[in-house]
Amino acid sequence: MGLYNYFKRIILENVEKDEIVESIENHNTVIIYYDGDDVEEAGYREIEPVAYGVSLAGFEVVRAFQVMGMTDKKRSVFGRRGWKLFRVDKMLTYNVTDNTFEGPRDKFNPRDDEKMSVLFAIAEFEK
Repeated sequence: MGLYNYFKRIILENVEKDEIVESIENHNTVIIYYDGDDVEEAGYREIEPVAYGVSLAGFEVVRAFQVMGMTDKKRSVFGRRGWKLFRVDKMLTYNVTDNTFEGPRDKFNPRDDEKMSVLFAIAEFEK
């Protein structure tokens, strides 16, 4: 299965780094197809991306507020809203919409993300 996942990532590398940064800077909502993991169910999600960087585990990640879409596999919940950390290598699509979001939402730290060792981009909101 390891070789399959390696080739899948190469073939399906649909997420452009510049697109992620632009969507954060412009406060665009984004529709992603997330491949899922041990906790999160695969499927479409609408997100409000606010930070992009490298997780403490070494993966490129996007911090976003999930507005709607698939979510918790163990509870079979559809549409649970909230803050999430999405691995970029698990995003099979990253479709930036024309819709924008106001911010910041509660619990957003405009200076840092404690789950990231490196920050490439973080949203700025007027005070």
